[in-house]
Amino acid sequence: MRERLDIDNAAAAAVLSRAQSHPLIANLISRACTMRELVDATGMSYSLLSHHLRRLCELGLVKVVGQAPRAGRASALYRATARSFFVPARWCPQLPGDMLSRELRTALGNSASPKGLFVRADRTLTHPAD
Repeated sequence: MRERLDIDNAAAAAVLSRAQSHPLIANLISRACTMRELVDATGMSYSLLSHHLRRLCELGLVKVVGQAPRAGRASALYRATARSFFVPARWCPQLPGDMLSRELRTALGNSASPKGLFVRADRTLTHPAD
């Protein structure tokens, strides 16, 4: 398994940028898993998980690394191809924290009170509304 894989295409970046993919990728980075284990860990349905795994395999982000024995046909074991994935900002529609930053700026901008801090003799720092 590679230590780090730098993402260089929009399709792989789009998959990794979706929050719904994060639990799936995290599980596959930490260990090889069967579909049953991934269903239990992520709460995804088999059909949705099958779709995501097929797409991740096509993009080279996940691969089948073996088979787990079970009654009947053996189950494929899936594993991430790297321990970490780096998605450059140019491929990310939104970086973590962007929405929170916008909400904070909007809330501060909408505040009617003066913006700043009171520094008091007792060394406490408070907002002017306090």
